[in-house]
Amino acid sequence: MIKILDKNDPNIANQIITLQRKSYQIEADLIGFDGIPYLTETLADLQKCKEKFLGYIMKDQLVGLCSWETISVNTKNNAGKIPTEMELTICRLVVHPQHFKKGIASKLLLITEAEINKGTILVTTAKKNKPAIKLYQKLGYTIYKNFKTKEELAMVELKKKKP
Repeated sequence: MIKILDKNDPNIANQIITLQRKSYQIEADLIGFDGIPYLTETLADLQKCKEKFLGYIMKDQLVGLCSWETISVNTKNNAGKIPTEMELTICRLVVHPQHFKKGIASKLLLITEAEINKGTILVTTAKKNKPAIKLYQKLGYTIYKNFKTKEELAMVELKKKKP
């Protein structure tokens, strides 16, 4: 079952923190970088964030989640009118390691993408995180930006346009 998660509920928030630590530790090992912020996020930090959360529940356990933020983006068309498009940024996408390769991440992403009708969806990951990049590309994302963090970690930003 997939449902919206209330990060302000202490029980749900603790499940989010536990799940993301297990999942992001796998990523940290894969990319050789243990400074992923979600590995040390506190309950208070989580509850202060402005992200919306979607969870994948299996046998009453949270086994996957996706979080995102949206903003309105004004663009000008030829008639001089200013229609509003949305920009959705995927902040977190995690799956419990015991449930990798079961399609959970894809399902969560597709439902999250439906949050906007028209606009751009952005996501950032480490360049060495080949499984994540492969998943995003399979779902129509393209790499459009390479950069390094202040810690010199090579990153990629991917985007997907919804017309």
